[in-house]
Amino acid sequence: MFTDKDHEWLKAVECLKQSGLSIREIRKFTAMAMQGDKDSPAKRLALFQARRDAVKKQMNDMRQTLDILEFKCWYYEQAIQDGTEERVRSLSPDEFPEQYRNIREKMKTVRPG
Repeated sequence: MFTDKDHEWLKAVECLKQSGLSIREIRKFTAMAMQGDKDSPAKRLALFQARRDAVKKQMNDMRQTLDILEFKCWYYEQAIQDGTEERVRSLSPDEFPEQYRNIREKMKTVRPG
């Protein structure tokens, strides 16, 4: 049977995997953990801080992606209702629903990476 400590360990490994850490990097984490309390906690903290920062960035990127998807769904729903994109395409910024104004403007300024 697994102990609570085993479950906690598995959850930590699962978290690292879900955050994008490779199996090789998870093995390094495991090796650090097996070193015990001498130098390892600071290294493990740095690893979790780096993963946290990476996940925050991914979440921000995904929020921006979702915003664009929401905008485009609204755009095409309007176009389908109208039978054409012409009206939606010709709307001035203040005619767009408030929640889409910033998204539309951001889409205009995005440059290919």
